[in-house]
Amino acid sequence: MDKKQKILMVAVHTGFRDEELFIPKEIFEKEGFEVVVASNSPGQAIGKLGGTIPVDLVISHVHPDDYAALVVVGGPGVAVLFNNLDLFGIVRDFSQKRKVTSAICSAPVVFANAGILNSKKATCFSEQRDKLENGGAFYTGHLVERDGDIITGSGPEASKEFAEAVVKAIHWQTGEQDIRADMRNTRKRF
Repeated sequence: MDKKQKILMVAVHTGFRDEELFIPKEIFEKEGFEVVVASNSPGQAIGKLGGTIPVDLVISHVHPDDYAALVVVGGPGVAVLFNNLDLFGIVRDFSQKRKVTSAICSAPVVFANAGILNSKKATCFSEQRDKLENGGAFYTGHLVERDGDIITGSGPEASKEFAEAVVKAIHWQTGEQDIRADMRNTRKRF
């Protein structure tokens, strides 16, 4: 990577699932990405298991164009984000621009409620299956599911595989952009 790409991780201020934030964050940083954490409130976000992380910005201050990918973290507290209009705008922006748009555990419900899962394969924490299907998704029950630029994970046990799928998708998109640029440059020469 020439310029350090940024990944936006959205975690509820109280009650995110620790593994779903900390494991992917570590993988993203090892891969050379800068991770920015947004939440519904400023300060320190606290996980279900007691882990804490400083919030870099509140959801309403996010500029989607600054990021290569979106990761919405699940956990028992994420339900407060299920109908967050600011987050819906961010999710729709990422999806419309065909950027990597990902969520794990119960967080894919945000995507269903934002309207981006219609006719898409997706997975989530099994107790949220009906909400995904009501949003038009085809629930697969897999640990990790990718449908185009949308990646969903089932829960904390999927954290590593989920993060690896996000990294792979970003690299694939970057490579695709490089190929398109090369093709444009090649056409200009002829």
